[in-house]
Amino acid sequence: MDAEISTMDTVDNIAMKIEKMNLKDEAKGPQGKEENKQQGEGGNDGAVKVGLVFGHSILNDATKRNLRDYIKAKELKICLITNTWVQEGTTDTAFTYILPKDFLFCNQVRGQRGGGNAIAFNTTDLTEIPWTMGPPDPAPDFEYVAANLKHDTWDNPIVFINMFRTHSNEIEPFLEKLENLLNKLFIENKAVIVTGNFNIPTSTPNVKECKKFEEFLHRNNLKQCVKTATHNKNILDMVIIKEDENNPVCISDPIVDKDNHDKFNHIPVLFNIWRNLATQEEK
Repeated sequence: MDAEISTMDTVDNIAMKIEKMNLKDEAKGPQGKEENKQQGEGGNDGAVKVGLVFGHSILNDATKRNLRDYIKAKELKICLITNTWVQEGTTDTAFTYILPKDFLFCNQVRGQRGGGNAIAFNTTDLTEIPWTMGPPDPAPDFEYVAANLKHDTWDNPIVFINMFRTHSNEIEPFLEKLENLLNKLFIENKAVIVTGNFNIPTSTPNVKECKKFEEFLHRNNLKQCVKTATHNKNILDMVIIKEDENNPVCISDPIVDKDNHDKFNHIPVLFNIWRNLATQEEK
């Protein structure tokens, strides 16, 4: 029960009660729930540390070393890797070197030079939950890998979609396919987060790609959360969630890790993710 101020209080008592009420307000999370704030900042209360990294060929020895060291140094529970460049037959060798022993990964390859995406996760705290979804569209305008992951403290899982769009492909077919996929997941009441390299020149907002992308976000009530450039002047690496107070996915404000700008071709993005305790829609 909130502290109540009466006309009989002294000035000092009033100041003390106001301070207590302010502290209580600050403890509330994104949906005004104290438990959500605790989950967001308490590493043992369901908040999972995630890194989004542009691989640009994890077959490269320097990139492999940097990624291996980065996962360990940042104590990542989930690592989302775009543009891996791995192919059938090279996957196991690359990931065996990069990932800690308690990690598993989901992987998608292009089938030709370049492309590819991966989702790696710590199996001590996270489990991949089987689910039904059609195979990824092999068209180069929409490359992605998806995983349905559940933390030990979450009542329900979160669908992670990690993708890569080449800048040479048209924006409309890509956004149409992404929209169709998201609509299917939202209809099924799935908790969804979309990450990856969208290759949209955000530093020039009047270009066609930016306008179409903004229309896509607005039309689907989505929020792009990264606010700082990840490559040159552009936010190419993005984190997208549903912009809704009842959204079951909560994340901390993504941090563009400029201290490690020299480790990879793009600057990595770090954030925490957890379930909104006020929503338990899928069973």
